[in-house]
Amino acid sequence: DPNSLGVILIDYVPSVETRLPRSNVQDVVDFINNDLQEAENLLTTAGTGYSSIFVSVEFIRALRARVNAYVGDYPTASTYANAVLGSFTLPTTASEADFRTIWQDVAGTAEANEVIFKFDNTLEVGSSIGQIWNTNVSDVTGAPLYEVSRNLYQTLEDNATNFGDIRRNIWIDPTSTIVADYPNDPNPQQNDRIVVDKYPGDPALPGLTGGLTNDQKVFRTVEMHFILAEAAVVNNDLPGAAAQIKLVRDARYTNQQAAPVYTSAQAAWADILNERKIELFAEGHRFADVKRLGALANQGYDRNETDRS
Repeated sequence: DPNSLGVILIDYVPSVETRLPRSNVQDVVDFINNDLQEAENLLTTAGTGYSSIFVSVEFIRALRARVNAYVGDYPTASTYANAVLGSFTLPTTASEADFRTIWQDVAGTAEANEVIFKFDNTLEVGSSIGQIWNTNVSDVTGAPLYEVSRNLYQTLEDNATNFGDIRRNIWIDPTSTIVADYPNDPNPQQNDRIVVDKYPGDPALPGLTGGLTNDQKVFRTVEMHFILAEAAVVNNDLPGAAAQIKLVRDARYTNQQAAPVYTSAQAAWADILNERKIELFAEGHRFADVKRLGALANQGYDRNETDRS
């Protein structure tokens, strides 16, 4: 709601006695967009080159696409998403080997085309994103802290079986122990151990810390396609939304499928939300996605009743 209360806007150093009111959401969004416009102008004028580990014009445009999608300004979000896609392209065919290099932080074609901006955690050992999920290493012996949800696992497993979804083997460590009859297992929470392997560690770095250290991907090409799919639904262009989702699936399915056919906006929102759940797993988007799109998709969190949390 643009008229609801947001945060206090301060672009100066106030005195300790200053009492300021909260600004409304629209004022906050305008403030952010003005800052980003100034940043883009400065970077364009400076003519700085592109690097995935430094703030760039491409980073600013990706951020503007996300910010404006979050508040429902899809004309602006689409403008910047398309601008980003002028420099980055998803593959037209799926390759598990190529896609895996992104998560191993191996420089190459896949990263150049799919990673817009990342935090360079591998510059020096010490920031171990993989340790959010696993204590020591990203396998079943590494004392996993948080595991892949059973429902997401089942979706990945079904997609891999039916379509050759390459994400199944990259998101889930091969040492995971999968209970065949999960609903009827006497102790599924202990026996079913689905280990997060999206951040497998950089083998070039030493010790256990290096084994959990990967660059954190902040903006990826695929998110721009999701934003364009959302914009298409808002414009009642359901085939256009389906075309964007097909581009994502073509990049992830070895057995490519026809574009989905949406019979309603709700069906389209549900498919977009589900595809974001799969693709952006463990990247920090899910909470905001359900808040933004859950009511439109008539969906909420879909935890399996036997999951730990």
